[in-house]
Amino acid sequence: MCNSNVPRKRCGSDVPTVETTTYFEKRGRSLSDSSNCGTSIGDFRTLDPISLGSLDYIYQDLDTFSLQIRVLSIIPTSNRSAPVHCKIDLVSLAESPNFTALSYVWGDAKEKNLIYVDGRQFFVTANLYGALLHLRSSNKCQNLWIDAICINQANEKEKTNQVLHMRNIYAQAAIVLIWFGTGDDEVAKTAAFFSEKDKTGRSGLTSFVFALEDGDEDRIAALPGLEKLLQNPWFTRMWVVQELVVAKKIPLVGCGDTWFSWKNLTSIINERMADEIYRREHSAHLVSFAFLRQNFNFDVGIDDFVSLLLATSDRESSEPRDKIFALLGLASDRIRTSITPDYTAPITVIFQQAMAVTLKAAEDLELLRAAAIGDRNSELSVPSWCVDFSKTNWSHRLCELGDFSLRGPIGSAYGDKARSSIGFDSEMQSLTIQGAIIGTVTHVASIEVVSQIHQLQETRVEAVPLEELIGVYCQKFIADVFTFSLVALQTLSIRLGDESAIEVLRTGDIWKVLTRNQFTDWFFELYWYRDHAWPDHDDCSIFETFAEQWYPSNDIPWANHAPESGSITQFHEPERVKDQFAGLVLETMKYIAGRGFICTDTGYIANSLPGVRENDQLCILFGCHEPAVLRPCGVGKPPQQVFEPVAFAWTHGVMDGEFVEKEDFEERSFTLV
Repeated sequence: MCNSNVPRKRCGSDVPTVETTTYFEKRGRSLSDSSNCGTSIGDFRTLDPISLGSLDYIYQDLDTFSLQIRVLSIIPTSNRSAPVHCKIDLVSLAESPNFTALSYVWGDAKEKNLIYVDGRQFFVTANLYGALLHLRSSNKCQNLWIDAICINQANEKEKTNQVLHMRNIYAQAAIVLIWFGTGDDEVAKTAAFFSEKDKTGRSGLTSFVFALEDGDEDRIAALPGLEKLLQNPWFTRMWVVQELVVAKKIPLVGCGDTWFSWKNLTSIINERMADEIYRREHSAHLVSFAFLRQNFNFDVGIDDFVSLLLATSDRESSEPRDKIFALLGLASDRIRTSITPDYTAPITVIFQQAMAVTLKAAEDLELLRAAAIGDRNSELSVPSWCVDFSKTNWSHRLCELGDFSLRGPIGSAYGDKARSSIGFDSEMQSLTIQGAIIGTVTHVASIEVVSQIHQLQETRVEAVPLEELIGVYCQKFIADVFTFSLVALQTLSIRLGDESAIEVLRTGDIWKVLTRNQFTDWFFELYWYRDHAWPDHDDCSIFETFAEQWYPSNDIPWANHAPESGSITQFHEPERVKDQFAGLVLETMKYIAGRGFICTDTGYIANSLPGVRENDQLCILFGCHEPAVLRPCGVGKPPQQVFEPVAFAWTHGVMDGEFVEKEDFEERSFTLV
């Protein structure tokens, strides 16, 4: 709602307008001034609202074959407190009408305000009502496309049709206006700085940056508003992604009466801010917006639908189907023509259809990883191979649980084997994929590091050395690792023999499994500094305990070579090496804690997420960069038996394609349900 303390300009004095006469002049009237906009606002003032008709606006049907849309004209008035009156006209996108498209957040549906559309009562959300008030001019019509009014929201068939045109609507708009709401005093100050040019020629954000150097207290005082601006709920919504990305011109952003260019916000990504927190916590959405806008070509679209899904996974939508439909305008023709927007179809059908189309079109099948570690308590009954896209955290868990490899280069467990074609049954309930069984899970373990290690960094007192703070946990950690090593030795002996299995442990490969090969290079460097740049290292018990266990052999080749230039430890000061090592030990323990470590009957050891059980099958699926853990389900017997994916596992002796190169490699098909 409007804040009374925010300075207001004269109504319409700073409202962005565009010339909108071309299309309408062809039909004998212009909408560029109030005399041609329809009945003036004064004609409505003495009428009883009840006499204007029912609360439901009766929409005229759109001609879908001529690409018709509705355009809303706000009738001007100099009386800011007057009711909002509008008219609707039907126009054809094929005839290139001039209009402005509004991008905004609907807001709380329970907070409604009354406007009048063609003389009839119409209720809109409070946020949209605020936008209409601030867009209303004193002497010119504002011709807008606003989804809540220009689409008959009660007509599912029309909604489906208009979704197909959203891409063209925002691309053909003369300009896209982004409405952030009225804000408060702090936001108003920030918006004002964005919209102005100071005497040095610097705009918005740059003014903030130099304000700290120049000691400009007024500009420094406006910094809190920047944080609020970046936390605006507009950034969290699903449809706004397409609305921004397809815009041909740089959109304008509105906060109350103040409008500024979108580029002022995106400059946050490149500019040096006073506090890095702005980049870390508040500009993640800006980064994804910038990435998509930079990589989007209207004629081609984005063919990598997985990247679109990942970039927008944390966006919210009150309509779950829109998690897919809102992206179709950005996708390539191959994707867009394969998924038909249909708001009458079950949500599960839409998600399964999107998943199937994506898996068939993607270069790999790594999206299955997100399905495997997804929320098993989902309210939607989707197959185990399908992601519940309605969950805003479906991709976050990949990072939270340390599963970094969804879109990263991690090698190919399936080697040079071409990724197999995948198939689906007629009802889209099962997925068939080619692969091979590595072995049956016979042992599941975890490194039982106490949960307090996750709190160490937050509770750390600077006066207490980090090495002392984590010392007790390090000892317990090493003991747990040693216990698992004994089991791993027995397992590896099945496949490699006793001597080779011992050599694997002696050279430190057990740590590659435990950390999924994430931290080994860092320890290579620190271990070298321990022996060569820090000869007097006997006082560091943690270093001794951990390093000797990490790489117990002193004669392996890398121990006598200095790290490459540009490495993380470009210094020789013992205390800095010690502190960095202690910090790395902590990160390693945090990373390993809670993960599952599995052994198979065929002599393989692997690192997976929790949830794996004995008798699960460790398998290679062609197209997935890591082996999958599949759980047999149903009553069938191999090869008819069906499975559900429960995890993916970094597996020793498999990650570089060794397994598929074996002479006795046996390919088979898997059915996932």
